[in-house]
Amino acid sequence: YGAIFIQTTGEDAFSVLSSTIVLADKKDDFEGRLNSLMAMSDEDIDAAYEEQLMNQITGSEKGAGLGLFEIRRQVKTLSFEFEPDGEDFMLVMRADI
Repeated sequence: YGAIFIQTTGEDAFSVLSSTIVLADKKDDFEGRLNSLMAMSDEDIDAAYEEQLMNQITGSEKGAGLGLFEIRRQVKTLSFEFEPDGEDFMLVMRADI
């Protein structure tokens, strides 16, 4: 389950906030993939996106997934945090557009 919120942050700007549950045993792997994605240059993102697209790698099994690459390519800034939610975690992502 998840949620998406959109808020205006200026005349021509807005933020998209999303949240979803991440199981505790998947958190470290997913956090590592997100950190790797955040550390990539625009050129690295484009190359990884093209490679994944050509190899038809599924996002749930390998890499960050095409959707995350596409988000990272299109936004001004992207941030995330994991918040404890019982035994699991809530992933909260913010994309400024």
